[in-house]
Amino acid sequence: MPNRSAVNNDASSRIYVAYCASCHGEDGRGLPDLGFNLVGNAFIRTSSNAELREFLMIGRRPGSPDSKMDLLMPAFDYLTDEELNAAIAQLRHLNGG
Repeated sequence: MPNRSAVNNDASSRIYVAYCASCHGEDGRGLPDLGFNLVGNAFIRTSSNAELREFLMIGRRPGSPDSKMDLLMPAFDYLTDEELNAAIAQLRHLNGG
């Protein structure tokens, strides 16, 4: 997978930097003991936008059988529809979409 910048368009990159980069890194490749690599991520590539939206709104608790790092993925249920769409667009961008 090519090295992709977190920069997609202004709205997507702003949302990503504000809510995701502190754990997943500005390049989306994850930070040790904080967040999983989002680049070339099978979950993102195989999930529909609706599934990604649901995941972002619910998050994931440590101990979840689906967790790769056994860390908290906070719920972003307070984001607007526009912000969630921008976050999903950024996830797609980081995965070649």
